[in-house]
Amino acid sequence: NTYNSSNNTATYLLTSSSGCDSIIILDLTINSSLSSSDVVLACDSYIWIDGNTYTSSNNIATYLMSSSSGCDSLISLDLTITNSSSTVDVVDTCDSYTWIDGNIYTTSNNTATYSLMNAAGCDSVVALDLVITEINPSIGLVDYSTSTLYVYLDSSGATYQWLDCNNNYSPIIGDTNETFVAQNPGDYAVEVTLNNCSVISDCFTIIGTSSIDDLSAHFGIKLFPNPTSDDVIISLEKINSVDIVLTDIYGKVLLQQLNLSDKDHINISNFSPGTYVIKIMTPIGNRDIRIIKQ
Repeated sequence: NTYNSSNNTATYLLTSSSGCDSIIILDLTINSSLSSSDVVLACDSYIWIDGNTYTSSNNIATYLMSSSSGCDSLISLDLTITNSSSTVDVVDTCDSYTWIDGNIYTTSNNTATYSLMNAAGCDSVVALDLVITEINPSIGLVDYSTSTLYVYLDSSGATYQWLDCNNNYSPIIGDTNETFVAQNPGDYAVEVTLNNCSVISDCFTIIGTSSIDDLSAHFGIKLFPNPTSDDVIISLEKINSVDIVLTDIYGKVLLQQLNLSDKDHINISNFSPGTYVIKIMTPIGNRDIRIIKQ
């Protein structure tokens, strides 16, 4: 007989060597093999008890062990793999930006990241691709004789619109360049637009707009080209020579040259890009002209 459960009642009759009955009583304990399912939900990959690394869902893997009773214990893997995710948050804004990490960024940034949990319960890493446009325009008078204003700005690609501060900042039709020649006394500003960001500068006051000043009336002093990257050429009329002093916008003296004649060169190639002032000194007075070093 085949027994598949415990039994302590079965007997069997044999004949002993002496010819007498020999009764054998069965005391049988049946232990059953075991089986179980290992249900696992993991992100990206999972190392199971068989030592294998699984990177996709799996419901066919099995592993055989021995139970405490010494019988087979078969474990089946029921694995669901879900994936982490990543996204890029592209932001183009003006001045500053408060991101999901709570930080306030005032400069462009493409290294910040933030971890969230996606719908599958795995990591979702968000990378920040931030472009901050900061515009700080200022206005200076670059030619006294013609009342010419110039926008000082460290960014390229900007567009300009000059405004009449005394007329509720109304646009001055046709004046959309870096330079502006005032036709009348008044207060003028410029609206600078870059990367969809716009800023209006402070107003600059033009007191008078006569075509020539006192020095020009006597000597016709001019500097060109302006802006420049290397030399500034001085143009003189009715005067043989002048002295000049070159300073930064804070008044620090950087260069001094004496007895410059008509068409002499002032070399500024070794200076950093920015705004400088050339003070021209003559017998009847002095004149400051701003120049732009590119």
